[in-house]
Amino acid sequence: MKLRHLIYIGCTVLIQISLEAKEPDHLLPSTDLAAFPAYKTLMRKKLERTKFDCGRIILRPAFSNSNESSISVYGCSENGHVRYKVTCIMAMDSLWDASNGGALPEKGASVKTRRIDFFIPNALAEKLKTPIATLVKTARPLGANEQPKSVTLEGLRIDFSIPQPGGRIAHGEMGDFPPMGPKLKHLQELALDLHESCEASAAERDTFLKKVERNATILIGLLQE
Repeated sequence: MKLRHLIYIGCTVLIQISLEAKEPDHLLPSTDLAAFPAYKTLMRKKLERTKFDCGRIILRPAFSNSNESSISVYGCSENGHVRYKVTCIMAMDSLWDASNGGALPEKGASVKTRRIDFFIPNALAEKLKTPIATLVKTARPLGANEQPKSVTLEGLRIDFSIPQPGGRIAHGEMGDFPPMGPKLKHLQELALDLHESCEASAAERDTFLKKVERNATILIGLLQE
């Protein structure tokens, strides 16, 4: 099942949102995996195998039989020129299920992955980097006026990261939110369209990349307001 469809299934489980709650329009700090270090280490080994100069996106569906995947955008030298590449690495089975949430990492280690590589225009890579870098750097917890009354949603989580000076990596996450503001909506669409561009045939890929560029352009405009 497509990740986009999983989001809407998950949203039907969202129960009680306070009418007074403000729609959040920022990423959250990525803190949930601190309680599962073995699972986090397993994901890194399986999914984080390349540079990510322009950003990395990790998609973690919460549904059984739905598998984790990563998308990295980075520059590489070719014949003296820098070209930008997208690398998508998809787990062929759920790393969470296979490793029992990291309790059995040796079983998770047997999960195979599928890798997809393709080049994108340099201008598109830079256009992707701008909103990801900006929104990751401004990630913060939900404010008091953004808290839903109660949430029982466990749906798709999307983690964004980008390298920082000194070797540090900045992270920001979306998922389990009440209704989102326009920046997060366009960021979510960007991530999902980029994921679909990875799964698409070479002939169909440009259609999804045009959607990615459109959402990146809109995001840059919103961030300048």
